[in-house]
Amino acid sequence: RQRGQILILVGLSLIIMVGMTGLALDSGRGYAVKAKLNAAVDAGSIAAARAIAVGASDSERISNAQAAALRFFNLNYPDDYFGAPRPAPAISAVRDSERRWNVTVSAVATMPTTFARVLGQDLVDVSASGTTVRRQLDVVMVLDTSGSLGPPTSPATTFPRLKTASINGFVSKFSTDDDRVGLVSFSSGTVTDVPLR
Repeated sequence: RQRGQILILVGLSLIIMVGMTGLALDSGRGYAVKAKLNAAVDAGSIAAARAIAVGASDSERISNAQAAALRFFNLNYPDDYFGAPRPAPAISAVRDSERRWNVTVSAVATMPTTFARVLGQDLVDVSASGTTVRRQLDVVMVLDTSGSLGPPTSPATTFPRLKTASINGFVSKFSTDDDRVGLVSFSSGTVTDVPLR
């Protein structure tokens, strides 16, 4: 009457062992997807916070931030990573009461399982979220206007053109509504050409 009992025990044990193996393998894959997804949302939120300074209106700034976040997210999360297709991230940019921008990028990747399907788990959702806060900046550009910087063979108009191009390039990196930028030049002494504004 005891014949065949070992087959039942082995059969039940195999289900448990395959389930435990699947749990170990799929958990490892899930952690790998989670790490990659974390890197992608962090990169996206940082890129969006940088890009939100560019634009003439809040809607244009938000649009620039969303485009930058999506580009950096896609660069950092390859499609079909460990079988999980690249998700479409949710990107939001909100200005708080202190006029700081809070940029949040979040995503959920759906990863198919392998051995865990024995336990009835076909898919696993892996989520990640990253937030970057862009504060108002006070930045002063300091220019050396002494004659030692200009080569003796260049015309006198070269340095003023370079100075103007440098100032314009510098100022364009900041938000005209949120950031304050100033200019100080020095030669034999310092001069505050433009105070913070």
